[in-house]
Amino acid sequence: MTRIKHGRLGWVPNVRSPIRYSQTPISAPVAAPSVGQHTDEVLRELIGGDDARIAQLAAAGVFGSAAPPVSDP
Repeated sequence: MTRIKHGRLGWVPNVRSPIRYSQTPISAPVAAPSVGQHTDEVLRELIGGDDARIAQLAAAGVFGSAAPPVSDP
């Protein structure tokens, strides 16, 4: 087990891969994206939306504008 830094959650546990290859370097793990973290980029690419159009869709409730709050276990 290792720990990796997550943007919203702080340090989170991560299962390190047991697979090791002699000729392949191991890349550093990265945390999964937060819910909605890439929504703007995806919408720009899929619908060619600009900031105004994306804000309009968010205001209409088409998608959430932020990730849900983190709850304590």
